Amino acid sequence: MNFPYNLSEVFPVAQREVVKIGHDLLPHGTSAFGGGKSFYLLQQRVSEILDTVGAASAQAQGLKTPITSGDKLRTHGEHMVS
Repeated sequence: MNFPYNLSEVFPVAQREVVKIGHDLLPHGTSAFGGGKSFYLLQQRVSEILDTVGAASAQAQGLKTPITSGDKLRTHGEHMVS
């Protein structure tokens, strides 16, 4: 999958460990580029990645709709993606 940005900027710890993402759409162990607009941009990118991967997974499994998405993760505080 290709994205119009460098994934190591979104998930800087991914090369060393499993990345966990909670309902805030922020990878655990990362900062939000200093907050503000960058905070929103990071959440947007994580949501886009989850949506894309979720759609590809659903298609590969022959599902009608994706199980994983940024919106679903945001609205279910007890869920986590890793």
